[in-house]
Amino acid sequence: MEITSNISTNKDQSERLKQCGVSEDTADMVWRKNYDPTTETGDSESEQLCAMSYDSAKILYGEAFITPAWSLSRLIALMPPAIQHGNTIYYLDFAPYPRKGWGFGYFNAEGVRSIKGLTPPCDPIEASVRLIEWLKGNGYNLNIKN
Repeated sequence: MEITSNISTNKDQSERLKQCGVSEDTADMVWRKNYDPTTETGDSESEQLCAMSYDSAKILYGEAFITPAWSLSRLIALMPPAIQHGNTIYYLDFAPYPRKGWGFGYFNAEGVRSIKGLTPPCDPIEASVRLIEWLKGNGYNLNIKN
């Protein structure tokens, strides 16, 4: 299994999470624009990933200079460990697909085995974003405790 170097959502993935209603306050990392005091602007060409919560970064740098980012561990923590569909309970599961990536979904092993929300194989962060989009699009709540 190939390991990727992505440790957080990129800007596109962060925007997708915000569009489906995930609060920026749940982000445990931020992309920070480098501030240029001579022009009093942020340089989007030289952004850095910072391992600090969105709330802390907002106070320190200001909202105009940061973009929320979520680590894989934070994305997984946002997902409910189980969901119910009808009378059936499905449990969060993720598995590698050799040379293809990871698939995330909710699995039921009782009776007829079935999966809900299974993502196509991709890197774990993208799979997490896709599953959160699926959860929100199908009316499931996320774990939003900070």
